[in-house]
Amino acid sequence: MKVITRKRRRVLGEDDAEDEDEEMTEAERQAYAVAKCASMVELCEYEPDEALKEIKRSMFQQTDAWAESNKKAIKSAKGKLRQAIKSLDLVRGTEASLVSEVKVLKQDLEAITSSFNERLEHQRSKQERVWAAKLAVKEREKAEYEVSYLVQFDNEYKVNVRVKEFIEEKGYNPDTLEPFPIFP
Repeated sequence: MKVITRKRRRVLGEDDAEDEDEEMTEAERQAYAVAKCASMVELCEYEPDEALKEIKRSMFQQTDAWAESNKKAIKSAKGKLRQAIKSLDLVRGTEASLVSEVKVLKQDLEAITSSFNERLEHQRSKQERVWAAKLAVKEREKAEYEVSYLVQFDNEYKVNVRVKEFIEEKGYNPDTLEPFPIFP
């Protein structure tokens, strides 16, 4: 499909520089995705609630980005389709060629639309699975920390009570460590 599109661009006289720019932006997107993933892992460790908000926002941004690129592709294809229709009205002699061009553009539009829909669905489901698993792990860790903290607190409280009782038995005030006054 890509080879056919490139050949068509060459025939129509369109520049191949667009393909190079798209590859560059794809590499930049990959680098951004890696950096974003690293920051999200760190955020999940320290602030799981904030991480959940960030995950949802990121998913909506990615969905919006896919939708925007889909809209741009559709708009571009519609623009080409309009140009082909205008040419058909102006030049009746080349009607058969323009009709076939319109069909090809419609097929391209359908292919682009289905491709973007598939990618969008795949990306969404992948993100849901990954972040749901990470969130579950963080929730388990949080519960374990709460339990261990409560046990530690209870143990420290019991030790403090025993120490105070021991100091009182020896005849000292546990708050000031001074001997209790002796009343006759």
